This record gives sequence, structure tokens and C-alpha cells, in this order.
Amino acid sequence: MDPETALFWNHIFGNALWVVLLLIGAVLLIISLIKTMSVRTKKICRMAGVSSIILFAFAVFMSMYTYAEVTVRYAGDEYPACNDVSATVVGPYTIRFTNNGDETVMISDRYKIEYLSGRAWYNVDVGSPELRTASFAPYELDPGESVDLTFDISCYGDLKPRHYRYAVEESYMFYYYAEFDITEYDRFIWPE
Repeated sequence: MDPETALFWNHIFGNALWVVLLLIGAVLLIISLIKTMSVRTKKICRMAGVSSIILFAFAVFMSMYTYAEVTVRYAGDEYPACNDVSATVVGPYTIRFTNNGDETVMISDRYKIEYLSGRAWYNVDVGSPELRTASFAPYELDPGESVDLTFDISCYGDLKPRHYRYAVEESYMFYYYAEFDITEYDRFIWPE
């Protein structure tokens, strides 16, 4: 299940109306136990009460399941690289890294693709949180130097039309980000 679908169902199953259903079920069960009524009415109240409680339990389970399906990193929780390196997409599958700082930096060969939905960035490949490895060796970038490096995204399959970004690992948890778009008909667009 992709994160957008999981979030949609999470909002459905995480809705407060399910608590109302639980309360109605509990009230019906209590009424069937303490109130004098016909056997048929008692059976109906018990069945409705138990059904409501079972539906509530199902909604709670599905809410937890769909929440677990989503791997999300919100824009406010990003970890941009600590050094002064700019990363810009300059062509299909190509990122230009420019070292604007005073020290030599290392450009990693480990990366992943994320897409923007609302204000959150999601991993494209939810089933595999592992970073991919590019076809080049990690690259040392001297101050003032630029390099164009190619990252293969065919391993992600067909990407839907939306806004994406490369997240290239600088060091554990810190990334260089470079954004691009995929349009209909698989057209790769980058900022000029």
C-alpha cells in the first residue's frame, strides 16, 4: 500500500466517530443486561452491541496498521548536510554538487528518492528504507570545485507524475537534497 492510500485509510479508521460506535455498543450491552425487555429485544441489543464493539476493534487495528504503512519524514524534521555544498539537478538523473565551503567534502554514493505530498516528504520505496548505491565511488570535492554525478532511478520503477527529490547521504542521517519533477508521459523536469 502506498503512503497516500495508507494515510487516506488512516484518516478514515482513526476518526473519532468510531469511539461513538464503541459507546453505543457498550450502552446497548449494558441496557440488555440491566433492563427488563423481551427476549427478542435483548438479543437484538446484544448483537448490535457486540457488533459495534467488534467494528471499533477492527477500526483501531486498521488505524494502527495503516499508520505503520506510512514512512514519513516531515519537512521540519529534515537533516540537511552540515557543510556548504549545493546540490542541483542539471539533467535527467544528474546532480551537480558544488563545494562552496573552505574544506574538502565527501559526496557519498548512497541515495534515495522521496516525493512531496502536502508538506511531507515520503520515501518512494516504502518496502525498502535502505539507501541505494550509485554506480560511482564516493567522490572528494575540493573547495570551489563542482562535479556532475549520475544517479539511476530506474530501480524505483515507473514514477507517478509529481514533485520528487534526491536525498544523497552526506553522513548518517544528513543529506544533500536536489529536487525535480516527473510529468505525464514520464518527462523529467528540473529547475533551470
